[in-house]
Amino acid sequence: MRAVGTEAQLDRSRKRNGIIISVLMLVLLVASSVGFAFLSSNHTSGSQQVAGSEGAYEGSGVGGWVVPVLGREVRLTFGLEEVAEIPVALTTGIEAYQGKTLYLAVENPGIEAELRSTIGVFTDRIQLACYGECELDLPEKDCSENVIVWTDGVAEASSAGPRSSDKVNAASDVGGQVTQGEGCVFIEGDLRAVDAFLYKVFGY
Repeated sequence: MRAVGTEAQLDRSRKRNGIIISVLMLVLLVASSVGFAFLSSNHTSGSQQVAGSEGAYEGSGVGGWVVPVLGREVRLTFGLEEVAEIPVALTTGIEAYQGKTLYLAVENPGIEAELRSTIGVFTDRIQLACYGECELDLPEKDCSENVIVWTDGVAEASSAGPRSSDKVNAASDVGGQVTQGEGCVFIEGDLRAVDAFLYKVFGY
């Protein structure tokens, strides 16, 4: 009788454990389904196409804007409409930088990071450099190579040609301007001017 009682107790214990395990698995399954649905909903709402942005998408994280470029997604700080008034005069597109070395004459870490994380992903290599002669331990480059030259204000760049004072003042009012001279791109202004350049070079 003792053996039969023990076997019955073991059988009840196995059934109870089986029920507990089944309930736990059901709870985990429901929780994972709810979590997946929640994440999918966030992703969809964060990728709504912005009207008039020609393919630019509002990002759901860190206040950035996700832009499709050559099958990849690139994150910019500002939306296309926020930089639309900044004049950008370029004669080349992203193909001019694909698989090539790009030099940055940039002394601002934020501007450098924006360029590295966007146009930089399409280059073979991206490196800091000096535009012309300098005393820094950096290569000195001219417009025979791909160089992006950034300044924090609207200043006249010698290789970009003369500008009238009216044009300089107008550029100041809208946050900067972007011009090109051979392989050099001159970005004058704040981060908005950088993003204006990026939208243009990405074909927006």
